[in-house]
Amino acid sequence: MKEAIIAFLLALVVGAAMNGFGSATPPAPEQKPDDQQETSNADSIQEVTESDFEPEVLASEKPVLVDFYADWCAPCKQMNPIIEKLTKQFDGKIKVVKLDVDSNSAISAKYNVNSIPTFLIFKSGQRVDSYTGAVPQEDLAAAITRQL
Repeated sequence: MKEAIIAFLLALVVGAAMNGFGSATPPAPEQKPDDQQETSNADSIQEVTESDFEPEVLASEKPVLVDFYADWCAPCKQMNPIIEKLTKQFDGKIKVVKLDVDSNSAISAKYNVNSIPTFLIFKSGQRVDSYTGAVPQEDLAAAITRQL
């Protein structure tokens, strides 16, 4: 029995060492050459607040997709990659912004945002379309295309 326990512990230690567990320094992430580095669209998705909603959304010359979200909202987090893809797909044609409903309740109330995520599309200062919940990328892309 003692030999079985020792063999088990030895296998556990060897396996951990082979997987890098217990290592003081994690393996370095694979680096791409500078000309192949991917840029994140998260940087191009602007966060707006009640104080800059009017100039950034209502006064925009381009159609604007507003993502009403909260940090604690799982479906909101699920939609982030889709919103990033749409930002890339419609780069230069639309503006994409995010609005935290917990910090900006007056705007959320003004546009009757009662569930999140909610996506409102504005054109020429007017709300022209809206979607609530985890929406397929194709549906949001079609809604955006209708406003171009």
